[in-house]
Amino acid sequence: MNITFVTHNGERYTFVHVPKTAGKSISAYIYKHALEFWTPHELSHATPDDLEALDIPLGETFAVTRNPYSRAVSLYRYLHEVDIKKLSMSDDKHFGTTSNLNWYSIWNTQKKINTFEEFCNLLPDVPLGSLQHPYKNVDRLFHFEQMDQVNNYLKRILGTTEDIMHLNKTGNNQYKTYYTKHSITKTVHKAYKQDFNLLGYSKDINIMYNNGVLL
Repeated sequence: MNITFVTHNGERYTFVHVPKTAGKSISAYIYKHALEFWTPHELSHATPDDLEALDIPLGETFAVTRNPYSRAVSLYRYLHEVDIKKLSMSDDKHFGTTSNLNWYSIWNTQKKINTFEEFCNLLPDVPLGSLQHPYKNVDRLFHFEQMDQVNNYLKRILGTTEDIMHLNKTGNNQYKTYYTKHSITKTVHKAYKQDFNLLGYSKDINIMYNNGVLL
């Protein structure tokens, strides 16, 4: 969810939540340490343009992005490999709410996905799988592969020494094992071509470049 919050110093920030980029972990951290917080837009994953159209003070905006190859695997795991109801229940306690999973039931009723390749052929038209946001419209853009920078940023602005917890975890980051066929790699690259171009990741899955930095 997108969150606008106020720190103990009276400074205002807005977190723009791109799906499958540690958003729940960041949101829970903000809930715990911010002086005030609220959801500015009815859309959980509203874009920066959506938020700016509200014409309300957002303060400094920031978002986290992710290598699309890794993001596709994380989304597949979330929708088809983990117990999403159990995962949601473990996360909900940090937000004082109960997740509405009607969208998940509808998705599984309509689509019978058996393999990762079948899933990739439907990108980005799957729940939470749409193209990411116009990144250049946020003041600070972080990368999932360098979460230590996000961690340090949040600790500084929220005035705490506590590290971010990892919620909604769907598995380890060995995502390349899912790409057993070259055609799958090409399918994901085609679906998220704009993201690859804007974020600086190589379409070669064996090269982990992020804005010119080899990770």
